[in-house]
Amino acid sequence: MQVARRRERRGHRKTEGARVGIFCIGLLATGLLIAACSGGDCPDCLDPNVVDYRLSLVGEFCATSTGASVAGMLAVNLNSVPNALEALVDSDGDGLSDREEAQLGSIPTSGDSDGDGFSDLAEMRAQSTPITSGSVGLLDPDNPLVGGCEATSDTDRDLLRDCEEAHLGLNSALPDSDGDGILDAVELRFGANPAVADTEEDLDGDGVTNGFEILAGTNPRIVDRNRAAQDALTFSLVITRPDDPIRCIAFEVSNIELKVTTPDGSNRILLHRRMKTVQGLVEHRFACALTRFPGHLTRTEPKNGRLRIPEAGWFDTPFTAMAHCVCPNGDLDGC
Repeated sequence: MQVARRRERRGHRKTEGARVGIFCIGLLATGLLIAACSGGDCPDCLDPNVVDYRLSLVGEFCATSTGASVAGMLAVNLNSVPNALEALVDSDGDGLSDREEAQLGSIPTSGDSDGDGFSDLAEMRAQSTPITSGSVGLLDPDNPLVGGCEATSDTDRDLLRDCEEAHLGLNSALPDSDGDGILDAVELRFGANPAVADTEEDLDGDGVTNGFEILAGTNPRIVDRNRAAQDALTFSLVITRPDDPIRCIAFEVSNIELKVTTPDGSNRILLHRRMKTVQGLVEHRFACALTRFPGHLTRTEPKNGRLRIPEAGWFDTPFTAMAHCVCPNGDLDGC
């Protein structure tokens, strides 16, 4: 059996060959913590002393035009909010952790607690309140039509509604208003400014740029370098057909931390890949992976900690990708 590792929230103590009853933990060659158990009543269960569960997303994709090259790749667990010591659970995937919502009095299983058509996160970023339907502020729940904009419309299908973008000063016709390569909705989640190309800035002054922190899955507004050293995402991109004019890339995104969400442990990971054509245009494709981590003493999905994203799982917009997530068994839709 390979060297095993047991991680605790503080101290990150390592144990050689750790084994507890019927439970075991194995390390892949990449260093990922995965379920690698066999035997007993629950062969896919994790050691109850392990506090997190790591996922790898793997696959291969090809450019749509001759000579196109990789411009970037990003992965975001929409049910996890990076924080200083640990990532926090976000059951509804709205960008506010369940802990924050409990403090606010909003609903951790509803992305729009007051039902006004604006997400809780967008309202908080606009310094309004997501709590009551009688609230007032920049996002007025009593007036869902702002500037002729329907609150349910999403013209650029970037997971931000047009009215949210209008209030936040964004371009509702562009999924990346500031052109820095990161979706507006992703920048909003991480606390960066989606209206200004600020990926080279360092909001928290920790010596790591905003863009790199978002790529790594850490928080650009909190000094969290110790956590980043342990929990940063890793990317592997390898050209599989070097002599083919249509470039194909084998990828692996590793160290994606899953959270125990309400009600069923679902985690949705959004993938965003960018390819640059020889004419200088950037092609965007998106995929979604759905996994389940109900808890440390229950079965995990996928049980081996790896999920393959097929070429058919990539779409032109994040909105479409989120509607067709790759299931734990590898199927599209119907999870």
